Amino acid sequence: MGTWHAKAMPLAKVTREGTPQKDTTSYAMPDQPIPYRRLRAILKTFGIVEDAKRGKGSERMFVGVVGGKIVRLPTKCHNEGDEKPYQVVKSIRRHFKLTKLDGVSDRDFYKRA
Repeated sequence: MGTWHAKAMPLAKVTREGTPQKDTTSYAMPDQPIPYRRLRAILKTFGIVEDAKRGKGSERMFVGVVGGKIVRLPTKCHNEGDEKPYQVVKSIRRHFKLTKLDGVSDRDFYKRA
């Protein structure tokens, strides 16, 4: 076994308390909760819009074209600033084919807006 050097772990940084923390700046961002307003702006860059004439009450309707077909997805929104849980963001991305498997990385998705 060799000796350990500080340069051997370039992705770790030490906090004031002395505990190492992983530096995530070089990694793609996983699905995360984001405000509805930002989610709508991101989806708009992919050609998915909110149909104001559809949906009732707190339900909003996203409409987009996926694989040549019109796809609609209702989602709840009580307030534009409310954060959508990461599970909902993940579901929306799957529904509109905006996942890593479909060629849209997490970083590309979240950097849109």
